[in-house]
Amino acid sequence: MSTDSSEGNRQLYLEMGIRCPLGYNPCGQAYPCIVAWKRCDGRADCTDGRDEEDCACLPIPVDLNLGGLLAMLPNQLGQTTFEEILNSSAVELLNSSTSHAENRHPEFREFASAVIFPRCVLSEESNTSCSSSQHGDNSTSCMGTQMLPCRSWCEEVLHMADDPVKNLFPTCDLFPSPPHACWNPEPETNSDEVCYHGNGMNYRGTWSKTTSGADCVEWSAAQAGFYPTEYPWANLKNNYCRNPTGQERPFCLVEDGSQEECDVIPCNKAVCLDMGPPDHGSRSPAKRFYIAGENVTYTCDEGYTLDSIHTSRASCFGDGIWQYDKPSCSDLDACLANPCDAQATCTDNLPPALDATCTCNTGYTGWSC
Repeated sequence: MSTDSSEGNRQLYLEMGIRCPLGYNPCGQAYPCIVAWKRCDGRADCTDGRDEEDCACLPIPVDLNLGGLLAMLPNQLGQTTFEEILNSSAVELLNSSTSHAENRHPEFREFASAVIFPRCVLSEESNTSCSSSQHGDNSTSCMGTQMLPCRSWCEEVLHMADDPVKNLFPTCDLFPSPPHACWNPEPETNSDEVCYHGNGMNYRGTWSKTTSGADCVEWSAAQAGFYPTEYPWANLKNNYCRNPTGQERPFCLVEDGSQEECDVIPCNKAVCLDMGPPDHGSRSPAKRFYIAGENVTYTCDEGYTLDSIHTSRASCFGDGIWQYDKPSCSDLDACLANPCDAQATCTDNLPPALDATCTCNTGYTGWSC
Protein backbone atom coordinates (compact mmCIF):
# COMPACT_ATOMS: atom_id res chain seq x y z
CA MET A 1 0.00 0.00 0.00
CA SER A 2 1.09 3.58 -0.52
CA THR A 3 2.23 5.57 2.51
CA ASP A 4 3.59 8.58 0.60
CA SER A 5 0.97 10.92 2.06
CA SER A 6 1.46 9.87 5.69
CA GLU A 7 5.26 9.96 5.36
CA GLY A 8 4.96 13.43 3.85
CA ASN A 9 2.87 14.60 6.79
CA ARG A 10 5.38 13.20 9.26
CA GLN A 11 8.31 14.92 7.52
CA LEU A 12 6.45 18.23 7.34
CA TYR A 13 5.62 18.19 11.05
CA LEU A 14 9.19 17.26 11.99
CA GLU A 15 10.53 20.13 9.91
CA MET A 16 8.13 22.60 11.54
CA GLY A 17 8.98 21.28 15.00
CA ILE A 18 5.32 21.42 15.99
CA ARG A 19 3.83 19.21 18.67
CA CYS A 20 0.13 19.64 19.29
CA PRO A 21 -1.95 18.50 22.27
CA LEU A 22 -4.26 15.50 22.00
CA GLY A 23 -7.12 16.28 19.66
CA TYR A 24 -5.19 18.82 17.57
CA ASN A 25 -3.19 18.61 14.34
CA PRO A 26 -0.28 20.84 13.23
CA CYS A 27 -1.10 23.68 10.90
CA GLY A 28 1.69 26.18 10.30
CA GLN A 29 4.13 28.41 12.15
CA ALA A 30 1.81 31.42 12.21
CA TYR A 31 -1.14 29.36 13.44
CA PRO A 32 0.43 26.16 14.78
CA CYS A 33 -2.50 23.84 15.65
CA ILE A 34 -6.15 23.36 14.74
CA VAL A 35 -8.76 21.01 16.19
CA ALA A 36 -8.18 17.69 14.43
CA TRP A 37 -11.74 17.32 13.12
CA LYS A 38 -11.30 20.46 10.99
CA ARG A 39 -8.63 18.78 8.88
CA CYS A 40 -9.69 17.59 5.42
CA ASP A 41 -13.30 18.63 5.88
CA GLY A 42 -13.47 20.56 2.60
CA ARG A 43 -12.85 23.96 4.18
CA ALA A 44 -9.46 25.58 4.78
CA ASP A 45 -8.96 26.46 8.46
CA CYS A 46 -5.19 26.95 8.48
CA THR A 47 -4.04 30.35 7.28
CA ASP A 48 -1.83 28.60 4.71
CA GLY A 49 -4.50 26.04 3.73
CA ARG A 50 -2.33 23.07 4.72
CA ASP A 51 -5.20 21.37 6.53
CA GLU A 52 -6.79 20.59 3.15
CA GLU A 53 -3.65 19.11 1.57
CA ASP A 54 -2.68 15.42 1.40
CA CYS A 55 -6.22 14.26 2.24
CA ALA A 56 -5.51 10.70 1.15
CA CYS A 57 -7.45 7.61 2.20
CA LEU A 58 -5.17 4.71 3.09
CA PRO A 59 -6.10 1.06 3.72
CA ILE A 60 -5.67 0.04 7.36
CA PRO A 61 -3.24 -2.91 7.76
CA VAL A 62 -5.26 -6.11 7.32
CA ASP A 63 -3.67 -7.85 10.33
CA LEU A 64 -5.58 -5.47 12.61
CA ASN A 65 -8.83 -7.11 11.50
CA LEU A 66 -10.79 -3.87 11.11
CA GLY A 67 -12.78 -4.93 8.09
CA GLY A 68 -10.75 -3.35 5.30
CA LEU A 69 -11.59 0.21 6.30
CA LEU A 70 -9.78 3.27 5.00
CA ALA A 71 -8.07 5.74 7.33
CA MET A 72 -6.66 9.24 7.08
CA LEU A 73 -3.57 10.26 9.04
CA PRO A 74 -2.46 11.98 11.22
CA ASN A 75 -4.89 10.90 13.92
CA GLN A 76 -6.05 12.80 17.01
CA LEU A 77 -3.15 11.29 18.96
CA GLY A 78 -0.62 12.99 16.67
CA GLN A 79 0.50 9.75 14.99
CA THR A 80 1.32 10.22 11.32
CA THR A 81 2.13 6.72 10.01
CA PHE A 82 0.80 3.20 10.42
CA GLU A 83 4.26 2.09 11.52
CA GLU A 84 4.22 4.64 14.32
CA ILE A 85 0.79 3.41 15.42
CA LEU A 86 1.75 -0.27 15.32
CA ASN A 87 4.80 0.42 17.48
CA SER A 88 2.81 2.38 20.06
CA SER A 89 0.57 1.43 22.97
CA ALA A 90 -2.47 2.41 20.89
CA VAL A 91 -2.74 -1.06 19.35
CA GLU A 92 -2.46 -2.60 22.82
CA LEU A 93 -5.48 -0.49 23.76
CA LEU A 94 -7.44 -2.15 20.95
CA ASN A 95 -6.38 -5.62 22.00
CA SER A 96 -7.07 -5.02 25.70
CA SER A 97 -10.67 -4.00 25.02
CA THR A 98 -11.62 -7.66 24.67
CA SER A 99 -10.12 -8.77 27.99
CA HIS A 100 -11.86 -5.92 29.85
CA ALA A 101 -15.17 -6.23 28.00
CA GLU A 102 -17.30 -6.54 31.13
CA ASN A 103 -16.09 -3.16 32.43
CA ARG A 104 -16.18 -1.25 29.16
CA HIS A 105 -18.72 0.04 26.73
CA PRO A 106 -19.62 -2.68 24.18
CA GLU A 107 -18.55 -0.34 21.37
CA PHE A 108 -15.26 0.64 23.01
CA ARG A 109 -13.05 -1.15 20.49
CA GLU A 110 -14.93 0.32 17.55
CA PHE A 111 -14.67 3.80 19.07
CA ALA A 112 -10.97 3.43 19.86
CA SER A 113 -10.23 2.20 16.35
CA ALA A 114 -12.06 5.21 14.88
CA VAL A 115 -9.84 7.52 16.95
CA ILE A 116 -6.59 5.71 16.17
CA PHE A 117 -7.50 5.18 12.51
CA PRO A 118 -9.73 8.16 11.55
CA ARG A 119 -12.32 7.01 9.04
CA CYS A 120 -11.83 8.28 5.52
CA VAL A 121 -14.87 8.63 3.27
CA LEU A 122 -14.18 8.59 -0.45
CA SER A 123 -15.90 11.00 -2.75
CA GLU A 124 -18.33 9.35 -5.17
CA GLU A 125 -16.00 9.82 -8.13
CA SER A 126 -13.05 8.35 -6.20
CA ASN A 127 -14.94 5.38 -4.80
CA THR A 128 -14.89 3.26 -7.96
CA SER A 129 -11.24 3.80 -8.84
CA CYS A 130 -10.02 3.30 -5.28
CA SER A 131 -12.09 0.34 -4.13
CA SER A 132 -9.98 -2.12 -6.09
CA SER A 133 -6.77 -0.89 -4.47
CA GLN A 134 -7.86 -1.01 -0.83
CA HIS A 135 -6.00 -4.27 -0.24
CA GLY A 136 -3.50 -3.91 -3.02
CA ASP A 137 -0.04 -2.38 -3.22
CA ASN A 138 -0.46 0.10 -6.06
CA SER A 139 0.29 3.77 -5.51
CA THR A 140 -3.10 5.18 -6.47
CA SER A 141 -3.84 8.17 -4.24
CA CYS A 142 -7.45 8.08 -3.10
CA MET A 143 -8.64 11.44 -1.86
CA GLY A 144 -11.48 11.75 0.62
CA THR A 145 -12.96 13.41 3.69
CA GLN A 146 -11.94 12.72 7.28
CA MET A 147 -14.66 11.46 9.66
CA LEU A 148 -13.83 11.49 13.37
CA PRO A 149 -16.17 9.95 15.97
CA CYS A 150 -19.17 12.06 16.94
CA ARG A 151 -19.01 13.76 20.33
CA SER A 152 -22.17 12.06 21.64
CA TRP A 153 -20.55 8.67 20.96
CA CYS A 154 -17.39 9.79 22.75
CA GLU A 155 -19.39 11.00 25.77
CA GLU A 156 -21.23 7.68 26.10
CA VAL A 157 -18.22 5.40 25.57
CA LEU A 158 -15.76 7.25 27.80
CA HIS A 159 -18.38 7.67 30.54
CA MET A 160 -17.86 3.95 31.21
CA ALA A 161 -14.05 4.13 31.06
CA ASP A 162 -11.75 4.57 34.05
CA ASP A 163 -9.50 7.63 34.29
CA PRO A 164 -6.29 5.98 32.98
CA VAL A 165 -8.14 4.96 29.80
CA LYS A 166 -9.89 8.33 29.44
CA ASN A 167 -6.53 10.09 29.63
CA LEU A 168 -5.33 8.23 26.54
CA PHE A 169 -7.96 10.00 24.41
CA PRO A 170 -8.69 13.65 23.65
CA THR A 171 -11.45 15.11 25.79
CA CYS A 172 -14.88 14.73 24.22
CA ASP A 173 -15.28 18.46 23.60
CA LEU A 174 -12.60 18.06 20.92
CA PHE A 175 -14.81 15.74 18.85
CA PRO A 176 -17.16 16.98 16.11
CA SER A 177 -20.95 16.90 16.15
CA PRO A 178 -23.67 17.47 13.54
CA PRO A 179 -24.12 19.39 11.36
CA HIS A 180 -20.39 18.78 10.87
CA ALA A 181 -19.81 15.31 9.43
CA CYS A 182 -18.78 12.75 12.06
CA TRP A 183 -18.67 8.98 12.49
CA ASN A 184 -21.35 7.19 14.50
CA PRO A 185 -22.29 3.50 14.40
CA GLU A 186 -25.77 2.48 13.33
CA PRO A 187 -28.10 2.48 16.35
CA GLU A 188 -28.62 -0.98 17.83
CA THR A 189 -32.11 -2.39 18.36
CA ASN A 190 -33.70 -4.57 21.02
CA SER A 191 -37.23 -5.96 20.57
CA ASP A 192 -37.39 -4.04 17.26
CA GLU A 193 -36.77 -0.70 18.99
CA VAL A 194 -33.69 1.51 19.04
CA CYS A 195 -32.08 0.85 22.43
CA TYR A 196 -29.34 2.52 24.44
CA HIS A 197 -25.89 1.48 25.68
CA GLY A 198 -24.32 2.64 28.92
CA ASN A 199 -26.09 5.77 30.12
CA GLY A 200 -27.57 6.52 26.70
CA MET A 201 -25.75 9.77 25.87
CA ASN A 202 -25.61 8.55 22.28
CA TYR A 203 -29.21 7.26 22.17
CA ARG A 204 -30.78 8.33 18.86
CA GLY A 205 -34.18 6.64 18.99
CA THR A 206 -37.55 8.35 18.78
CA TRP A 207 -39.19 7.33 22.07
CA SER A 208 -40.87 10.36 23.67
CA LYS A 209 -42.71 9.23 26.82
CA THR A 210 -41.60 9.06 30.43
CA THR A 211 -41.86 6.09 32.77
CA SER A 212 -44.95 7.72 34.27
CA GLY A 213 -46.58 7.90 30.84
CA ALA A 214 -46.22 11.67 30.43
CA ASP A 215 -45.55 13.09 26.97
CA CYS A 216 -42.19 14.77 26.42
CA VAL A 217 -42.10 18.36 25.17
CA GLU A 218 -39.74 19.69 22.51
CA TRP A 219 -36.26 20.49 23.75
CA SER A 220 -36.28 23.83 21.96
CA ALA A 221 -39.51 24.88 23.68
CA ALA A 222 -38.70 23.90 27.27
CA GLN A 223 -36.59 25.90 29.72
CA ALA A 224 -36.31 28.77 27.19
CA GLY A 225 -34.33 26.53 24.84
CA PHE A 226 -31.51 26.08 27.37
CA TYR A 227 -30.59 22.49 26.51
CA PRO A 228 -30.06 22.81 22.72
CA THR A 229 -27.97 25.93 23.35
CA GLU A 230 -25.89 24.38 26.13
CA TYR A 231 -25.57 20.90 24.54
CA PRO A 232 -25.61 21.41 20.75
CA TRP A 233 -23.86 18.05 20.26
CA ALA A 234 -26.49 15.93 22.05
CA ASN A 235 -28.89 15.21 19.14
CA LEU A 236 -31.73 17.09 20.88
CA LYS A 237 -34.28 16.63 18.13
CA ASN A 238 -38.00 17.21 18.54
CA ASN A 239 -39.19 15.83 21.89
CA TYR A 240 -37.19 12.59 21.80
CA CYS A 241 -35.68 11.16 24.98
CA ARG A 242 -31.98 12.00 25.31
CA ASN A 243 -29.26 12.30 27.96
CA PRO A 244 -27.21 15.47 27.43
CA THR A 245 -26.22 15.85 31.09
CA GLY A 246 -24.95 12.33 31.77
CA GLN A 247 -27.78 11.06 33.97
CA GLU A 248 -28.22 7.34 34.65
CA ARG A 249 -30.39 6.85 31.56
CA PRO A 250 -32.18 8.92 28.87
CA PHE A 251 -34.71 11.45 30.07
CA CYS A 252 -36.83 14.26 28.69
CA LEU A 253 -38.59 17.42 29.80
CA VAL A 254 -42.30 17.47 30.57
CA GLU A 255 -44.89 20.23 30.47
CA ASP A 256 -43.84 21.92 33.73
CA GLY A 257 -40.18 22.00 32.61
CA SER A 258 -38.97 19.28 34.97
CA GLN A 259 -36.93 16.20 34.02
CA GLU A 260 -38.43 12.72 33.98
CA GLU A 261 -36.71 9.45 33.10
CA CYS A 262 -37.84 7.72 29.94
CA ASP A 263 -38.61 4.02 29.72
CA VAL A 264 -36.23 3.43 26.82
CA ILE A 265 -35.17 -0.19 26.33
CA PRO A 266 -31.50 -0.95 27.22
CA CYS A 267 -29.44 -2.83 24.64
CA ASN A 268 -27.63 -5.13 27.06
CA LYS A 269 -30.66 -6.78 28.67
CA ALA A 270 -33.26 -9.21 27.39
CA VAL A 271 -36.71 -7.71 27.80
CA CYS A 272 -40.32 -8.81 27.41
CA LEU A 273 -42.69 -6.20 26.05
CA ASP A 274 -45.81 -5.46 28.07
CA MET A 275 -48.78 -7.64 27.10
CA GLY A 276 -51.17 -5.12 28.62
CA PRO A 277 -53.92 -5.79 31.15
CA PRO A 278 -56.56 -8.45 30.51
CA ASP A 279 -60.05 -7.28 29.64
CA HIS A 280 -61.84 -6.55 32.94
CA GLY A 281 -58.56 -6.76 34.84
CA SER A 282 -55.20 -5.18 35.63
CA ARG A 283 -51.53 -6.10 36.02
CA SER A 284 -48.87 -5.11 38.54
CA PRO A 285 -46.39 -3.62 38.13
CA ALA A 286 -47.65 -1.84 35.00
CA LYS A 287 -44.60 -1.15 32.79
CA ARG A 288 -43.83 -0.77 29.10
CA PHE A 289 -41.30 -3.61 29.25
CA TYR A 290 -39.92 -6.03 31.82
CA ILE A 291 -36.30 -7.11 32.29
CA ALA A 292 -35.62 -10.86 32.14
CA GLY A 293 -36.31 -12.31 35.59
CA GLU A 294 -39.06 -9.84 36.46
CA ASN A 295 -42.62 -10.98 37.13
CA VAL A 296 -46.03 -9.49 36.47
CA THR A 297 -49.17 -10.38 38.44
CA TYR A 298 -52.65 -10.25 36.92
CA THR A 299 -55.90 -9.65 38.82
CA CYS A 300 -59.50 -9.41 37.66
CA ASP A 301 -62.01 -6.68 38.40
CA GLU A 302 -64.73 -7.34 40.97
CA GLY A 303 -67.27 -9.72 39.54
CA TYR A 304 -64.73 -11.43 37.27
CA THR A 305 -62.38 -14.34 37.77
CA LEU A 306 -59.29 -15.68 35.99
CA ASP A 307 -60.03 -18.53 33.62
CA SER A 308 -59.05 -21.84 35.14
CA ILE A 309 -56.47 -22.50 32.41
CA HIS A 310 -54.49 -19.37 33.32
CA THR A 311 -52.18 -18.48 36.20
CA SER A 312 -52.18 -15.08 37.86
CA ARG A 313 -48.40 -14.60 37.53
CA ALA A 314 -46.03 -14.70 34.55
CA SER A 315 -42.22 -14.39 34.41
CA CYS A 316 -40.07 -12.81 31.71
CA PHE A 317 -37.53 -15.41 30.61
CA GLY A 318 -33.93 -14.72 29.58
CA ASP A 319 -34.68 -15.00 25.87
CA GLY A 320 -37.26 -12.22 26.08
CA ILE A 321 -40.23 -14.61 26.00
CA TRP A 322 -43.07 -14.61 28.49
CA GLN A 323 -43.55 -17.75 30.56
CA TYR A 324 -47.31 -17.67 29.89
CA ASP A 325 -49.72 -15.83 27.65
CA LYS A 326 -51.81 -13.03 29.07
CA PRO A 327 -54.72 -14.50 31.08
CA SER A 328 -58.41 -13.84 30.52
CA CYS A 329 -61.00 -12.62 33.03
CA SER A 330 -64.50 -14.06 32.82
CA ASP A 331 -67.74 -13.05 34.48
CA LEU A 332 -68.02 -14.75 37.87
CA ASP A 333 -71.16 -16.89 37.50
CA ALA A 334 -73.01 -16.77 40.83
CA CYS A 335 -75.44 -19.44 39.58
CA LEU A 336 -72.71 -22.07 39.81
CA ALA A 337 -73.32 -22.15 43.58
CA ASN A 338 -76.97 -23.21 43.02
CA PRO A 339 -78.48 -20.41 45.14
CA CYS A 340 -82.08 -20.99 43.90
CA ASP A 341 -84.72 -23.58 44.77
CA ALA A 342 -85.38 -26.42 42.39
CA GLN A 343 -88.54 -24.69 41.11
CA ALA A 344 -86.71 -21.44 40.22
CA THR A 345 -84.52 -20.21 37.40
CA CYS A 346 -81.17 -18.60 38.28
CA THR A 347 -79.94 -15.52 36.37
CA ASP A 348 -76.42 -14.24 37.07
CA ASN A 349 -76.38 -10.48 37.69
CA LEU A 350 -73.97 -8.39 35.60
CA PRO A 351 -70.61 -7.40 37.12
CA PRO A 352 -69.62 -5.97 39.47
CA ALA A 353 -72.56 -7.64 41.21
CA LEU A 354 -71.54 -10.93 42.80
CA ASP A 355 -75.04 -12.38 43.29
CA ALA A 356 -77.77 -13.87 41.14
CA THR A 357 -81.52 -13.39 40.70
CA CYS A 358 -83.87 -16.32 41.30
CA THR A 359 -87.14 -16.29 39.33
CA CYS A 360 -89.90 -18.79 40.17
CA ASN A 361 -90.93 -21.06 37.37
CA THR A 362 -94.48 -20.86 36.00
CA GLY A 363 -97.00 -21.97 38.60
CA TYR A 364 -94.75 -21.23 41.58
CA THR A 365 -94.55 -18.13 43.78
CA GLY A 366 -93.04 -16.89 47.01
CA TRP A 367 -89.52 -16.60 48.39
CA SER A 368 -88.84 -20.28 48.18
CA CYS A 369 -91.12 -21.04 45.23
